[in-house]
Amino acid sequence: MHPCGLLLAINYVKEIKLMSLLPTGVYEVMAAKTNYNSIGLKYSECGNILVSNEQNLLMLYNPFTLKALGY
Repeated sequence: MHPCGLLLAINYVKEIKLMSLLPTGVYEVMAAKTNYNSIGLKYSECGNILVSNEQNLLMLYNPFTLKALGY
Protein backbone atom coordinates (compact mmCIF):
# COMPACT_ATOMS: atom_id res chain seq x y z
CA MET A 1 0.00 0.00 0.00
CA HIS A 2 1.14 3.57 -0.72
CA PRO A 3 2.44 5.40 2.40
CA CYS A 4 -0.40 7.94 2.10
CA GLY A 5 -2.96 5.16 1.83
CA LEU A 6 -6.01 5.68 -0.34
CA LEU A 7 -6.90 9.38 -0.63
CA LEU A 8 -10.60 10.30 -0.50
CA ALA A 9 -12.08 13.69 -1.28
CA ILE A 10 -15.31 14.42 0.55
CA ASN A 11 -17.63 17.23 -0.50
CA TYR A 12 -19.56 19.26 2.07
CA VAL A 13 -21.75 22.31 1.34
CA LYS A 14 -18.93 24.90 1.50
CA GLU A 15 -15.92 22.70 2.27
CA ILE A 16 -13.84 19.95 0.69
CA LYS A 17 -12.01 17.52 2.95
CA LEU A 18 -9.16 15.27 1.92
CA MET A 19 -9.07 12.04 3.93
CA SER A 20 -6.50 9.25 4.01
CA LEU A 21 -7.72 5.67 4.35
CA LEU A 22 -5.08 3.56 6.12
CA PRO A 23 -5.26 0.06 7.63
CA THR A 24 -5.42 1.68 11.10
CA GLY A 25 -8.31 4.03 10.26
CA VAL A 26 -9.48 7.10 8.36
CA TYR A 27 -7.62 10.36 8.98
CA GLU A 28 -8.28 13.91 7.81
CA VAL A 29 -5.30 15.20 5.83
CA MET A 30 -6.59 18.70 5.08
CA ALA A 31 -9.68 20.77 4.44
CA ALA A 32 -10.39 23.72 2.16
CA LYS A 33 -13.28 26.18 2.24
CA THR A 34 -15.08 26.89 -1.02
CA ASN A 35 -16.67 30.20 -2.02
CA TYR A 36 -19.94 28.73 -3.25
CA ASN A 37 -22.19 25.80 -2.46
CA SER A 38 -20.52 22.77 -3.99
CA ILE A 39 -22.88 20.36 -5.76
CA GLY A 40 -20.50 17.66 -6.98
CA LEU A 41 -16.90 16.50 -6.67
CA LYS A 42 -14.94 14.17 -8.93
CA TYR A 43 -11.35 13.12 -9.59
CA SER A 44 -10.10 13.23 -13.18
CA GLU A 45 -9.41 9.92 -14.90
CA CYS A 46 -5.69 10.10 -14.06
CA GLY A 47 -6.34 11.44 -10.55
CA ASN A 48 -4.17 14.52 -11.06
CA ILE A 49 -7.07 17.02 -10.93
CA LEU A 50 -10.06 17.30 -8.61
CA VAL A 51 -13.13 19.01 -10.14
CA SER A 52 -15.84 20.67 -8.07
CA ASN A 53 -19.15 21.98 -9.41
CA GLU A 54 -19.76 25.22 -7.51
CA GLN A 55 -22.98 26.89 -8.66
CA ASN A 56 -22.25 27.87 -12.30
CA LEU A 57 -18.48 27.22 -12.11
CA LEU A 58 -16.32 24.15 -12.51
CA MET A 59 -13.41 24.66 -10.14
CA LEU A 60 -10.17 22.71 -10.64
CA TYR A 61 -8.12 21.76 -7.58
CA ASN A 62 -4.80 20.07 -6.99
CA PRO A 63 -5.91 16.82 -5.29
CA PHE A 64 -2.90 16.72 -2.95
CA THR A 65 -2.89 20.32 -1.66
CA LEU A 66 -6.51 21.40 -2.44
CA LYS A 67 -5.09 24.58 -3.99
CA ALA A 68 -7.40 26.04 -6.66
CA LEU A 69 -5.88 25.69 -10.13
CA GLY A 70 -8.54 27.65 -12.01
CA TYR A 71 -12.09 27.64 -13.23
